[in-house]
Amino acid sequence: MSSWIGPPEQGEHSKSGATRRNRPSSSDEDAPGHKRQRTALACNSCRFRKSRCNGARPICATCNDLGFDCVYKGPVPTPRAQSREMQSMEKRMQKFEDLLRAIANKEQVSDNGDGPSVRFAAQPAASSPRGGSAAQDASISAMSRLDAFQQRQPRTQWGESGSGLLSVTQDDTVDGMGSIIFADESSSGFFGPSSNSSFFSNIARALVSGTGTMSDGRDFSRDLAGRMSRPPSPTPQRRGDRSPVNPYKLPSRTEMLRLIDVFFSFTGQFFPYLSKCHITQMVKDLDLVRLSGTRRSWLCLLNAILAMSTSLLGGGSGHQVKSREVESDIFFQRALILSPWTISNTANLEALQALTVMTQYLQGTSRSAQTWRLHGLLVQAAFQVGVHTKEINSRLPAFEQEVRTRTWYTCIILDRIFSTTFGRPPLIHNELIQIGLPLDIELEQLPKDDSNFELPQRLDSGPLDLIFIPSIKLYIIQGDIIRDIYNQNIVSAHPLRLDELFSKIIHLDHGLTQWKSQLHPDSGLLPLDSIEDMDVENWAHTKVQTVLTLRFLNVRALLFRKVLEHSLDEIGKPSVHSNHMNCSLPVGETMIQACADSCIQTITIIRRIGARSELLPAWWYTAYYVFNSALILFGVICLQTLEETDVQTRPAAELIMYLQTGLEALDVVGKETRIVRRCSKYLRKIIQVSTLLVRNHASARQLAEDGTTFLNLLPNNAVPSISDESTQSPLQNEFGQFLVDENYSFLDAWSGLVQEPMMNLTNLESTPHRQR
Repeated sequence: MSSWIGPPEQGEHSKSGATRRNRPSSSDEDAPGHKRQRTALACNSCRFRKSRCNGARPICATCNDLGFDCVYKGPVPTPRAQSREMQSMEKRMQKFEDLLRAIANKEQVSDNGDGPSVRFAAQPAASSPRGGSAAQDASISAMSRLDAFQQRQPRTQWGESGSGLLSVTQDDTVDGMGSIIFADESSSGFFGPSSNSSFFSNIARALVSGTGTMSDGRDFSRDLAGRMSRPPSPTPQRRGDRSPVNPYKLPSRTEMLRLIDVFFSFTGQFFPYLSKCHITQMVKDLDLVRLSGTRRSWLCLLNAILAMSTSLLGGGSGHQVKSREVESDIFFQRALILSPWTISNTANLEALQALTVMTQYLQGTSRSAQTWRLHGLLVQAAFQVGVHTKEINSRLPAFEQEVRTRTWYTCIILDRIFSTTFGRPPLIHNELIQIGLPLDIELEQLPKDDSNFELPQRLDSGPLDLIFIPSIKLYIIQGDIIRDIYNQNIVSAHPLRLDELFSKIIHLDHGLTQWKSQLHPDSGLLPLDSIEDMDVENWAHTKVQTVLTLRFLNVRALLFRKVLEHSLDEIGKPSVHSNHMNCSLPVGETMIQACADSCIQTITIIRRIGARSELLPAWWYTAYYVFNSALILFGVICLQTLEETDVQTRPAAELIMYLQTGLEALDVVGKETRIVRRCSKYLRKIIQVSTLLVRNHASARQLAEDGTTFLNLLPNNAVPSISDESTQSPLQNEFGQFLVDENYSFLDAWSGLVQEPMMNLTNLESTPHRQR
C-alpha cells in the first residue's frame, strides 16, 4: 500500500536533484571518461571508406594503422581556441579605441567655437522598448543623438582642402570617396573648353606669340617661363582643425522664420521647388528642445536653407560680411552632417531637395572641387529617386508630382551652370529630359492627397511662366551650345571647320531669337540698344526682366566666344593658314562684335543698377557675369592690339574703359566678400596688361583720339598689390569658376617682363605728338 507524498521543499528538491544529476547511472559506468569529439574534416581515404577519422595531421590514426596515404581536401580549419582568442583581442582593442575617442572629444568640446547660434538644452529621453515603431525611434532626444554624434565626429568633419566631401581633418587622409587629400594640395582640378581658364589659355598663347622676342634679342618665351617658375606669393598656410559642429543646435524660432523669408525672396523666387507654407509650418511646430518627431532629412533641409539665406544677406562692414560667411558655413556643415545621402541610406525627395539647396549654397562659396562633387551626388540622388521619369510621377498626388518635376528641372539648370563654368561634360544631357515642363501655378494651390485635380484655365501667365519656365528653356539651349560648339567639353583632336562652326552658331543664335520672342511681356528683356541712356532712379523694369536679360547675354556671349578663340589661336601663325579667315570674313567679324556687345551690355546693366541690389540676382551670379564679360573683352583687346585690327568692334582704348566700369561694378556689388575682392585683384591686373598693349601697339593718332585721357589715369608702374588676398581664406575658397592661380601668375610675369622695354617704345612714339 502506497501513500501520496507531496512535493518536497525547495531546498530538499534542489538537493535531491543535484544528487541525482551527480550520481552516475549503471549504464555509464563502463563508458569512457571523455566523449569523442566530432572531426571537422576527415581525410579522403576515411571519407571514401566511411570509417572514423580523428583528423590528425599530417596523417590520421586510421591511415597510420592501415598504411594508407592520408590526404585532406580543403583548407586547414582554424582551431577554436585561436578564434576565441582573436575575438577577445578585438574587443579589448575596441574598448581602447572608444576610450581614446572619448578623451579626444572631451578636449574638443571644452573649446566650443560653434558660432553665434543659440544653444537649447535637451533632456535625456527614456530608452524606447525593443521593437518600437519608427515614430518612437524618431522621438529620441537631441541629447542622446548628440552623444552618438560626438562619438563619430572625427570621421564626419568637412574636409579642409576642398577636394573631399566628407573627410577627417588631419593633414594627409583618404576620404570616403577614395580621394587622397594632402596638406599642400591646392589645385581645383581640370577646367575644360567652356571655362574661363581654358579661354584664358587662348589669350596667353596669343600674348606669347604676338610679343615675339624682346628688344634686346632675348627669347621672350624662355624668360616668361623663368619668371613663372617663381611663386608670386607665399605658400598659403593650412588652418588647424576646427572645433566640432553640433548639428542639433538651432537659432531661435523668430530668427529661423526671418531667414526663411529671405530665402524665398531670392532663391525661392527663381527656383520654386520648395513650398514656403510647408517649411514655415514645420518650423512653427518644431520642438526646439527635444526635436521630437523631426526627420533627419528635414532638419538637413532646414539647415541648408538657413545657410543659403545667411549668405544672401548683403550690406554691412567687412567684419559683418566675414561673420556672415562663418555663420553660413556653420549652417552648411550642420546640413552636411545631417545629410541622409550615404551608402547605407536610401534617398528620398526631402533629402534630394536638401542636396539641391546645399549645392546652390556651395556655388556662392567658390569651392570648386566640393561643389562639383556635391553636384555629382545630387544628380545620382535625382536618378535614384526617379524624379526624371513619367511613370513614377504619374502615380503620385498632384502636389508631390509637381515638386518632383520642379526639383528635376532645378538639377538640370545647375548642371548647365556647372558644366559651363567648370568646363566639364554635363551629367544630364538634353536627351534625358523626358517629362513635361512644370505647371504654371503656385504649389499651395495643388492638393496633397489623391483627389482629382484640373489645372485652372488662365488667360494671363502665372508666376512660373515669368522666370522659371523661360530659364529652363534658355538653359536647354545652353546645353545645346555645350554639345554642338564645345563638343560636350571634351577636347577634340579634330576641331570643327570654320564653315561648320559658323553654321552651328547661326542655328543656335536663331534659337535664342525665338526664345526671346516667346517671352511674356512682363518678363521681356531690357531695351539693350538704349541701356546706357536709361534713368536708374526711374527704373521701370522688374527684377525678373533684369535677371533674364543677364542670363540671356551670358549665354549669347558663350555662343560667340568660340569664334574669338579661333581668332586668338591664329595670332603668330602664317597668314596662308586655312583657318585664318574668321577675322577677314564679315560673318566672323560680326560674331566677334556680337560677343563684345553682349559683354559690354552686361557690364553696363550691372554698373548702372548696382546700387539697387534688389534688382540683381544673387551677388555671386552678378560677380561671375561681370568677370566673365571683362575677360572676353580682354581677349578682344588682345586680338585688336596683337593682330592690329579692330574686327569692327569698339576701339581697344574704349574697351579698357568698360573694364574699368566692370571693376567699379564689382565694388558696388560686394566689395567686402572674398570672392569679389579676388575678382577685383585679377581685373586690375587685366586692366594693367590691356593698358600696356594699347600703349605700345596702337598708333600715336589712335591714342590721341580714343584713349589718351584714360591712359594717363594709370601710372606706368601700376601693379595691383592686395596683401590680404595672397593667402587662402579660412573657408578654403577657390577660384576655379573664374580663373586659377596660374593665370594670374602668367599675367604678373608677362606684364613685369614686357613693361620696361615697351615703355621705352612708348616714349619714342609719343614724342612727335607732344611736339605737335
